[in-house]
Amino acid sequence: MTTGYKTLTPNQIGTLLHALSTRQITWTAARVWCACVEMQAIREAAGRVRRQRRDKRPLQPEYRREELVEMTGLNRRMVARGLSQLEPVDLVHFRSEAIHLLEAPMLEAAETIQELSGGRSPRRPIPVPRAVLRFLARQPTAALGRVMLGYVVRGLTIDRQGGAIRSAGTVKASWLSGTLGLSQRAVRYAQSRLKQLGWICPDRGSKQWKLNRTGAWFSIRLDWVPTVAPLRVETGTPAAPPREDRKTPTEIEDQKLGVLERKGREPSLRNIQPSDLHDRGRLRVLFRRAVQRGWVRSCESDALNFLAAAVRARSTPSRDPVRVFVALVRERRWNHITQAQEDQARRALRQPSNRPPSAVHAIGDVLKTLLPAHLRGQSARPQPVAHRPGPRPAANSDA
Repeated sequence: MTTGYKTLTPNQIGTLLHALSTRQITWTAARVWCACVEMQAIREAAGRVRRQRRDKRPLQPEYRREELVEMTGLNRRMVARGLSQLEPVDLVHFRSEAIHLLEAPMLEAAETIQELSGGRSPRRPIPVPRAVLRFLARQPTAALGRVMLGYVVRGLTIDRQGGAIRSAGTVKASWLSGTLGLSQRAVRYAQSRLKQLGWICPDRGSKQWKLNRTGAWFSIRLDWVPTVAPLRVETGTPAAPPREDRKTPTEIEDQKLGVLERKGREPSLRNIQPSDLHDRGRLRVLFRRAVQRGWVRSCESDALNFLAAAVRARSTPSRDPVRVFVALVRERRWNHITQAQEDQARRALRQPSNRPPSAVHAIGDVLKTLLPAHLRGQSARPQPVAHRPGPRPAANSDA
């Protein structure tokens, strides 16, 4: 570990997560707590260096709120508000001469601490890298920070003999969701983001029975140092989540679109073909008929879910993507759509028309034409129809 570590216990982390789940504190206060832990680790490291140099001069450490402001990126008012939330629950007591962290667990957090301990002692030391503490102190996304703390408890440990640090473990997304009080979609999005940042290594060799029983294996990089925290996801098409979109086609040829458009038969909800999910004209008719039948509403949220369901159906490993698409739309099973697929659908809705044509972009153009103008963020003036060229009508002389 190149940046050193600060030992915490499941009692401390479990109490923090319980206070977040019960909304006794906000994530801003949790960021201030991580900054306080890092400030204490800095003073402890300085004391060890002084002892190694045999410097016996008395030195009283000083803690200032300006350091919290610099470490978290928050203003003084938000830092003061975070400290005012942490002190009533005894998570931290900030004074200019010392910082006192919670040692005894809260009685209300006993269930969360027991889940985090996993049968081990709730007082066992967890070596939290200081780079992780600094990253959490500046992390604005609460779900990502809470999932990161869950991985820290599950994966990091110190051997009793030798003091070696182990950074591997196994975890299920359902366990993280139930213990941390998050939705499974938020957990999976955070997992994908942490793999994208290179903090945890993805599991590529486990069988499906192993994933169902105990979850995927993971390994935390102890030499990980974030350059900029956090980076936003790029506007391009992201990598598919693990075991979701292995062979997802992202583009189709223009010749195929032309052949499909020349077919005279109109699509029907009773007989949807797999090619209908790739054709803009046929998908437009399907969406209108779904609105008329009452499957979806003519609003922005249902349009986004309709597009995400099409992306989900096209990327599913099932042999019948049409059945998957109909089940998602008709029964409104939006919870089966992953965060990555929803983001892909949202980018398709915002995709400019001058981009190269693709199947996802074609679906996005369809939905943008079906939505009202005030929901699309455009003017109420109707857009010209590009696929029906013709002579402009002559002006009326009586007008």
